[in-house]
Amino acid sequence: MEHFVECEEKKIRLFHCRMEGNKEPFVEIQQADVRDALVRLLDRRNHPVLIHCLKGKHRIGCLIGCLRKLQNWSMTSIFDEYRRFAGTKVLADQEFIETFDEPIPFDPKFKPFWL
Repeated sequence: MEHFVECEEKKIRLFHCRMEGNKEPFVEIQQADVRDALVRLLDRRNHPVLIHCLKGKHRIGCLIGCLRKLQNWSMTSIFDEYRRFAGTKVLADQEFIETFDEPIPFDPKFKPFWL
């Protein structure tokens, strides 16, 4: 709880976006979870932003990979960046990124300049 108090004192907004990781063969990241996280990321009123997960590799890698798709990066560049940080567990996550196609209902009035 002390993190929450510290965030309040420093006027930092904390968003907790729960997301399951890809664990073959039965557990997959839900596109809706990534969509919801992207809605928050694409609102510059929430910036600056720090994004992290337990190890900072796979779930975050999927989220950032989907963000890169929105930024019109090539799949080769997205996968290169993903592998640089995620290490060896890549196939299910890369497939998730490649097939991610949820519409992101963000407010264009508050979109960041880098989108």
